[in-house]
Amino acid sequence: MNHAFAMGQDFGEETDPISHKGGLDKYNQQRDKLASLGICPSCLNGAAIDALGAATIAEVDSNNGGVFPCSLGP
Repeated sequence: MNHAFAMGQDFGEETDPISHKGGLDKYNQQRDKLASLGICPSCLNGAAIDALGAATIAEVDSNNGGVFPCSLGP
């Protein structure tokens, strides 16, 4: 995200269907790597990792009002 900001480009915080370099895309790639290595305990299976990611996105989205108090949209 920092690199995209410095370059004056938009950053897909969750998913980017074209480049697959959004935050959630990268999270899912790391999830797949961890799952293939088999080093996580059974409580952190693919479904638990997905739930953790979804909960984190929901928490960050709910806090956006404090970080971005002004609406620049229509």
